[in-house]
Amino acid sequence: PDGHEQIEVVHTWKACGEAWWSRVTFPESIYDVGRATHRYRADFSPYVFEPTGRELLRLLSLALQDLAARSGLVGNPALDLIVKFGQHLNYAFDSDTTGHEDYPRAPVEALVDGHGDCEDSSILVAALVAHVPGVTPAFLHMPEHIAIGLGGVSVDGGKTYEADGDHYVLVETTNPFGIGEVPKDWSRTLDRVEVVAKRPYLLASYKLSFPAAGAASGSLGVTVENVGFADATEARVALRHTDEAGVEHHRESIALAPVPVGGRLERTVEVRAPDPRLTVVVYVESDGFTSRESSWSAET
Repeated sequence: PDGHEQIEVVHTWKACGEAWWSRVTFPESIYDVGRATHRYRADFSPYVFEPTGRELLRLLSLALQDLAARSGLVGNPALDLIVKFGQHLNYAFDSDTTGHEDYPRAPVEALVDGHGDCEDSSILVAALVAHVPGVTPAFLHMPEHIAIGLGGVSVDGGKTYEADGDHYVLVETTNPFGIGEVPKDWSRTLDRVEVVAKRPYLLASYKLSFPAAGAASGSLGVTVENVGFADATEARVALRHTDEAGVEHHRESIALAPVPVGGRLERTVEVRAPDPRLTVVVYVESDGFTSRESSWSAET
């Protein structure tokens, strides 16, 4: 309480064969910060580390852990109590509730709104279990779907995914499935595993120009903003020259200066002129992060 308007949310859910409830009260300003946050879409870890909401979710996670302990729950049953809290969101399409086709909610938004789609319930679950000792959450990116993987957890017969030698137990968050439980008729394939970690998140824009037709080289203006939660220490701009079949004919990678958290970088670099039959795909990468791609061709 800080003299500002307060929000009170009451949640009820089922876990471990019992019904549970919680009441959470916090300043409305925290919700306002969540609504104003940048909408990260390539990776979802930044939602877990947004500092204002993170403290609220840390305290809520600790309260749920304490509730489990006082109820005699330990190990996976205690973890299931927390997971089920995040799974109880009512499923709703972004287009129906926000007017946007794609609107990932910050955890505090999902907490207050009480509804969301697969990425919203997954973000909320990840934000809660990130504060459970010994557990490492990961986002499981699948075609048109997001689920959660839990590292440091073992479930006999449970569905797991591997990344860099570590195993992550599946948690499907859109319904109250158990840890490691595979939904009926599950046929989803995995694109990648995004382990929840502080990392840079780079927004990039470009301007490509050449002095004259047939010039051997031109200039690429790059503007990079780091809206993540770790410095981009090895930022590079990369260009791939590909044909209609997607075959790569040439690649360039040019070092940029480091971009600190909250920092902005503007650079102009010399690049090779593309063959008019090829498309140039450009992106920025650093410390394991790759920005969204932009592309040019002779027709555009």
